[in-house]
Amino acid sequence: MTEFRELLRLAHIGFGFVGLAAFWIPVFTRKGSVGHVRFGTVFLWCVYGIAASAMIATSHEMYVALGTGSGPTTDPAGFGFAIFLFYIAVITLASGRHGYRVIETKLEPTGIDTPGHRLLAFASIAGSALTIAYALLFWSDLSVIFLALGPVGVGIGLGMLGYMRDPAVSKMAWWYEHMGAMLGAGVAFHTAFIVFGARRLFDYSSALGGFAWVPWVLPAALGVPASIIWTRHYRRKFGDLPAPDAGARVEA
Repeated sequence: MTEFRELLRLAHIGFGFVGLAAFWIPVFTRKGSVGHVRFGTVFLWCVYGIAASAMIATSHEMYVALGTGSGPTTDPAGFGFAIFLFYIAVITLASGRHGYRVIETKLEPTGIDTPGHRLLAFASIAGSALTIAYALLFWSDLSVIFLALGPVGVGIGLGMLGYMRDPAVSKMAWWYEHMGAMLGAGVAFHTAFIVFGARRLFDYSSALGGFAWVPWVLPAALGVPASIIWTRHYRRKFGDLPAPDAGARVEA
């Protein structure tokens, strides 16, 4: 079991670093080009890999903890962290999968509304609710982080359901939805790198002191406004401004 856990950890790290690099190539290459599609596909498979490895690892950690008598009451931070990482894996998977399905169904947008896709949307919302409830019921030093990022899954899930309900809200809705969803998945990769990878490289934890929560929320704090600005830029470019009562739907 120890060897399996180590293999899982290495696979998770590998998917993370490859995905982090692959994320930026589609950003700077021409949309729809061979490079954009190929590296976008690489990033998508890294999303699948990192989500699967995280879900397996955190499920195992919770199983072992409960089997040894540990849990929310005895170790609220440790057990909650496993729940939180499982939740992050769910919303990363939901964002990446949604971004892919939007492109796959752009010629027939109603095709995106499947039971599996709805399940991902509801799983994101449920993950948010669980994370927030846990943070409030079993308060720990990590509760601030759980509460800061807990609502993200609601935004992702509601955005997915909204697009499934009305995928043709504007002529380029699929474009904006794809950008927002993939950016959302990219935020998760950058959060993991800043919190785990960069911290080991630069050991900045002691310098942050009581602001140790900042690396967790910084990528989302930058990514959400960037998504809004990016979407507005392309709306102006395409002459596809939303109707006054429609609003702009942007993935969190």
